[in-house]
Amino acid sequence: MSVATDRGIGGAKQTVWYKVLLFGAMAQKPEALANYTKGRQVLVEGRPQVEAYLKKDGTPGLDNAIVAISMPELLGHK
Repeated sequence: MSVATDRGIGGAKQTVWYKVLLFGAMAQKPEALANYTKGRQVLVEGRPQVEAYLKKDGTPGLDNAIVAISMPELLGHK
């Protein structure tokens, strides 16, 4: 699962994507994630993590991730 955050300064908008890592009870109930659809607001509580990987061309890359502790459901859409 991935989530995006938007922040804007003046007329410029920047979007940052985060991979959400699920563990424990959240990972064992994938059907509970069915409510989290594209465009729905979500609150992910957890700790940030940066993961290093090798891109297809062999160069190093970094991924932003959140190790989720909880994801309370929020009502509404963007």
